[in-house]
Amino acid sequence: MGKFDRVLLACDFDNTLVYTEPALVAGEPIPSLSPENRAALEHFTANGGHFAVATRRALAASRMLSSDVS
Repeated sequence: MGKFDRVLLACDFDNTLVYTEPALVAGEPIPSLSPENRAALEHFTANGGHFAVATRRALAASRMLSSDVS
């Protein structure tokens, strides 16, 4: 059994999981997931946790970002 078995973590994407505000204002590409957040999520899921992104983005816009988070 993992430390985080049966735990679901849902996190907002914009300005929570990834700080997107400056990029959105400037019309620049969305930054990647930070190494620290990636490491934390990998630790969490490796120890039994389940992770989901919660967003108000349209499905098409969310899919563009999903490869960076998965």
